[in-house]
Amino acid sequence: MDSFSELTDQLFLNQTNNSRFLANYGDVDHELLSKDFKCLGLLEESKLFKFYDIFFEKIKQIYPNIPLYFIHFSIKLDERGKFKNRGKVILGIINKLSQKYTFLQSIFIDDQLIEKANSNNEEYNNLPYHYSDDTYRCYVEKFEESLLNATS
Repeated sequence: MDSFSELTDQLFLNQTNNSRFLANYGDVDHELLSKDFKCLGLLEESKLFKFYDIFFEKIKQIYPNIPLYFIHFSIKLDERGKFKNRGKVILGIINKLSQKYTFLQSIFIDDQLIEKANSNNEEYNNLPYHYSDDTYRCYVEKFEESLLNATS
């Protein structure tokens, strides 16, 4: 699992029937969305610890002794302060919960290893959560390292 959803997804509420969904605001076609839906914004940072704790407790009950790898999207390329702060909050929460839930492995790479995407698509390259091939290789290496440590 990874941090992207909690970093950027916003909560949409159907005011008629109280149904809800989370999605990246820009990924939603707002013209197709019923007028009954209201965007409530990002999940509150103050509630993220509780939500993660409940989720990981459920994972522990359903899948005991199964490792869970949590990959942190780097916030280095995002210039928006609220997302930089949110990424740090999520990293802190997961690191703290990984002490409680020993099956939870937190995977992140240092900022100096993060490089902007360099594809032929400039729009893709300019998105802060798209990285270079070398950056993705660093993530893979960290993941492999975590797998090796879990089996030794």
